[in-house]
Amino acid sequence: MTNVAESTNLEDVFHVDILPALPHSAISLLQLSQKESAGPNDFAKPIEADPGLMGQVLRFVNSSYFGFSREIMSIPQAITLVGSRAIVNFALWNAVFSVIPNPKFGPFDLKALWQDSLRRAIFARKVGRVLKLEAAEDLFAGALLQDMAIPLLLKELPTEYEELVEKRASEGKRLSGLEKEMFGWNHADAAAVLATRWNLPEEFVGLIAQHTEIEQLLEMGDPA
Repeated sequence: MTNVAESTNLEDVFHVDILPALPHSAISLLQLSQKESAGPNDFAKPIEADPGLMGQVLRFVNSSYFGFSREIMSIPQAITLVGSRAIVNFALWNAVFSVIPNPKFGPFDLKALWQDSLRRAIFARKVGRVLKLEAAEDLFAGALLQDMAIPLLLKELPTEYEELVEKRASEGKRLSGLEKEMFGWNHADAAAVLATRWNLPEEFVGLIAQHTEIEQLLEMGDPA
């Protein structure tokens, strides 16, 4: 495999010109999440000011995952029922995927990535709750955003990723390992760079950066 690490610095790939800005509503919600005094009505304001986001949030809370017996009609009610953290994390994910490009790259399907991310996030949250982890919602957010850099990488490095995808199909290797061989970094590192530049919470950055290292993390076992 061609090694292009020296000419493909991650900071150069994600130069300022290609880094999309997060919607104002997402930034406002992130800022509110840092304030202990913020209540449902405070979180509702930036969501209600963004009709597209408002519709997505209401569809989310009325989905079969939550299984409410009656339809939730208002954002404050949704926040009260499922919690501000869950709503903020969903809104963040929705904002990220609204600004991520849809590269014209072979069989790649942005919608499929979007749906797969949500399935992983729901699974991560369920596992976190079964294990009684306080950070279950952080696991949800980390799983939602772990692959968010892939569309940008496909767009910026199409020739390199064509080789990677072909090698992955022929050898059955993980994409992250092939990326490390070619670039010296992988899409988890790239997603962590994006998260840092967007000033996302540090716990999200850490979860995103480590998601391709599951074997090493499992080998470490329970630190307690």
